[in-house]
Amino acid sequence: MKHFCALAIGALCIFTTLGCAKKIDDSQAASKEWRVVEIRKESGVKIGPESLMDRELKDSFIIAFETNRITGAGVSSRFSATYAIIDDSITIFAIKITGSAAPIKEPIELKEREFFTLLKNVYRWTIASDKLTLFTKDGGGKEAALIFKER
Repeated sequence: MKHFCALAIGALCIFTTLGCAKKIDDSQAASKEWRVVEIRKESGVKIGPESLMDRELKDSFIIAFETNRITGAGVSSRFSATYAIIDDSITIFAIKITGSAAPIKEPIELKEREFFTLLKNVYRWTIASDKLTLFTKDGGGKEAALIFKER
């Protein structure tokens, strides 16, 4: 009986916590396209607009949120993935990349493959007016932030 009561109380605590978890309203990000304008890395490396805003790259490094789904583009490839949000945590699942042509032009500081790695490792996000920040880790496990502006 003691074990049953402890189990019941434990389950109640878990379900109460999950049920009360505050969910960020992702509708602020929905129905908009977001373009990377800056990348900050733990190592201090900062990739800014001068590298990412080249006219030839205007349709690159873009994401768009739909209900439980993200779509977008690297440089020459498009992608789609599902996501889940709990509190300010976001998990991006199963990124599917389509398009196999090597990019004609990429910024030296951000290769398409690195962009997809950063997206795959996103763990937290913030959104304020026209700025979306995805907190992530690079391929070596170092902290990074992808900063997007509404397109």
